[in-house]
Amino acid sequence: MRRYIKKTNAISIAILLILCILAMTACQTSGHRYNENPDVSQKYVGSDHGYIDRMLPESFDHLLVSATTVIIGEVLEDDILYTFDPFGSGIPNIEKLEPMRNSGRGTIAKVKVLETIAGAKPSQEIVDYYQMGEPKNDLNQTKVKTGQKCVFILKYFENKKRYSSTSCEDGVFLLDENNKLTSMSDKPFCARYDGIDLEILIEDVNNSKNYKLINDD
Repeated sequence: MRRYIKKTNAISIAILLILCILAMTACQTSGHRYNENPDVSQKYVGSDHGYIDRMLPESFDHLLVSATTVIIGEVLEDDILYTFDPFGSGIPNIEKLEPMRNSGRGTIAKVKVLETIAGAKPSQEIVDYYQMGEPKNDLNQTKVKTGQKCVFILKYFENKKRYSSTSCEDGVFLLDENNKLTSMSDKPFCARYDGIDLEILIEDVNNSKNYKLINDD
C-alpha cells in the first residue's frame, strides 16, 4: 500500500512539474509583444557606411512624422540607375568628385502596391521607390531586391513623382510568406519587429500619435 502511495505521489509531482514548465514556457512566449533580443549581427546597414549625412529617428513614431503613406508592396524591379550632380551646379574637379561618386547615383525600384496600411493611397498601382547609392551596391543604403515583399513607410516627392523611405533602412520591413517581419535596420525600435507578426506593426501604426497626422494629408 505504501509503495502504491509513493508511486502515486511521484506521478503527481512529475505531472505538476510538467505543468509548471508548460506554464513558464507559455508566459515566456506570450509575455512579450516584441522581439526583446533581436540578432542584428548579420545585418548590413548601408546608410551607416556611405557619404550621406542624415538625421536619425529616435523612435518608431518618428518614422511616421514625415510619412505620406505606409504600404505593403512587392518589388518588381530593383536596378534602375538614377544619376545626379551631388555638388548641385557645377563639378569642381574630378579629384573631389571621385570619393563621392556613389553619392551622385541612386537606385529606382519598381514596387507594386499590394495594400495601403495608412496615409494616402498611391494613385498608381506601381510606384517608383528611390534609394541612395547605385544599383546592386548597398553603400549609402541597403537595397530591396526583386521578389521581396515589404512594409514601406514612405514620403512622396511631388516634384520627382517618386517615393523614398522616411529614414532609409529604418522605414523598410521585409515580409515573409508567414507574414513575419524582418527590419532592414539594426536600430532597436525597428529590429524589435524581427520575427514578429505583421499585425503587431499595423496596430502600432494605427496607435501612433502620428497616425492621424499622415491620414489627414
